[in-house]
Amino acid sequence: PLLRSWNKRNFIFLTLLSVLLGCDLWFLITSNLSALHVALMMILIMVSLIGGRIIPAFTVAALRRKGIEAYQIDQLKLDMAALASLMAVALCLVFAKETPVLALCATLSCVIHGLRMRHYHTLKTFDDPLVWILHAGYGWLVIGLGLLALSGLGLFTVSTVIHALTAGCIGSMILGMICRVTLGHTGRELKVGTLTTFSFFAIQLAALMRVFGPILTPEYMSEWVIGSALIWCLCFLAYLWLYTPMLFAPRPDGQVA
Repeated sequence: PLLRSWNKRNFIFLTLLSVLLGCDLWFLITSNLSALHVALMMILIMVSLIGGRIIPAFTVAALRRKGIEAYQIDQLKLDMAALASLMAVALCLVFAKETPVLALCATLSCVIHGLRMRHYHTLKTFDDPLVWILHAGYGWLVIGLGLLALSGLGLFTVSTVIHALTAGCIGSMILGMICRVTLGHTGRELKVGTLTTFSFFAIQLAALMRVFGPILTPEYMSEWVIGSALIWCLCFLAYLWLYTPMLFAPRPDGQVA
């Protein structure tokens, strides 16, 4: 389909998916954790790439529906710098893990991603859960990169802080997007109820517990991990409970697709 449509903008995904395949084989053959770290960075590149397109677009659309004047601001140079910086971090996680080189690259990436966010109208999104959950996921990317920088200075280990990028960033982005896509593609209004909103808050709590709990009280690490995992899983169980019926029911507007 990409070749038929000649959608050059999305050709990068062929590269990213190929690298993920390579990481999969690398890990299966060697059990080297660096393969998983590189795979994680490829997924974060997708988050950065797609998030840079959809977060400001969805935010502006939501604000305009409320009568608030808002505009998207193109940040092409920052967008490209964001992707390059994440690739540099990926290389550091293979060749310069927990070194000042990682600290430098992760700091630059953290700053670049934070600068992109200043034009995303984040402070105007708090009354729309389907929008702020995406900002929260992107915010965890910034936090995770900052913590990775600190691991390069020897303050933490990569294994300690990486959950900000997995449980926090990827978890929030997936939960927010599957709720939004289910509603939109089944012809429903882009509004969520109390349980979905609660799950959005709960997944933030799960990430906070997983990242900072073991740092603050390492003697209770097992309790923090188990508690965080339970809350994280409950968030997705709530999605299954609420949204699975929508996926199997006819569209309320009568359309087929």
